[in-house]
Amino acid sequence: MSWAAPTPTECINFPAGGHLNIAFRTAPQLLSLKSIFPPTIFNSPPDNLDIILQEIWDSRSAIEYHIDLLSADLGLLRDDHCKLSDKVKTSETTLSALTSQEELQSATINELLKQLTTLQDRAEDVEGPACRNNVRIVGLPEGMKGPNPILYIEQWLQTSTAPQGISTLFTVERACRVLTRHPSPGAPPHSIVSCIPKYRDQDVPLQKAIEKAPIILGNGTVSLFLDYRLEVQCSWVSFLAAKRQLWAEGLSHALVSPACFRVVCDKHNYFFGTGWNNTIQMMCVILLQWVIRPGSRGVPHSCDDDKDSLGGKP
Repeated sequence: MSWAAPTPTECINFPAGGHLNIAFRTAPQLLSLKSIFPPTIFNSPPDNLDIILQEIWDSRSAIEYHIDLLSADLGLLRDDHCKLSDKVKTSETTLSALTSQEELQSATINELLKQLTTLQDRAEDVEGPACRNNVRIVGLPEGMKGPNPILYIEQWLQTSTAPQGISTLFTVERACRVLTRHPSPGAPPHSIVSCIPKYRDQDVPLQKAIEKAPIILGNGTVSLFLDYRLEVQCSWVSFLAAKRQLWAEGLSHALVSPACFRVVCDKHNYFFGTGWNNTIQMMCVILLQWVIRPGSRGVPHSCDDDKDSLGGKP
């Protein structure tokens, strides 16, 4: 930085009559030295003023540099804010669309659940009659069926259970194991479910199995049962309290078709469906007792009020 002698108009007059022999010509945009620095600084040597002015200039350059950086950062933040605003708007649109789809899917799912319930009821209605043709064989040793279990079961039923009562057209449509885990050593073998389409051929082995002694095959005992669903078996259990009471009263009763409770009272049949709980069953037993008491009023009538019952008016 070079300094030139000022003209008379550029000189700053001091009270002592001296002149400041410098003038700031390299940065005309700055204010005069008198308005920036205190009066004592003008009495300093010229070298100190050069250093101060250089530092001021460097500070201004640094400030301008950092201002430029801040301006650039603010520009980036502005761009990011615009992008974020666009993404938020897109997310709101997508969320609204998903909400609408969710409402539609919820309605569809509810409709499918209703259809599934209806189909499940129909499947259970079909499964019940289909199971009536099945005979469950329990205790048949593993490995004795050979490669053709249907032929083995058919020949075994003909020879071991009822060789005289089975017709010549006796046949077994299918025979398969119950789907369970492989039994561990010493555990009972799998149960076999065989389908016998003819009712008489199905009933004869069951009756003979009841009449004769336990069927011994190998080192174990083989039993024959009708194959009913678990729900039907549970419905049988629900009648135990009423059955005990009926046994105590000497009333004839039976489970028919396949989970309807029949009570024979005064030569009349009364049917009770599976929807009856134990309390209502006991009330029906008391009513039946009242019907057969000597001197009871009224005419014997059916106690069937259950929608699942088969009827039973005498």
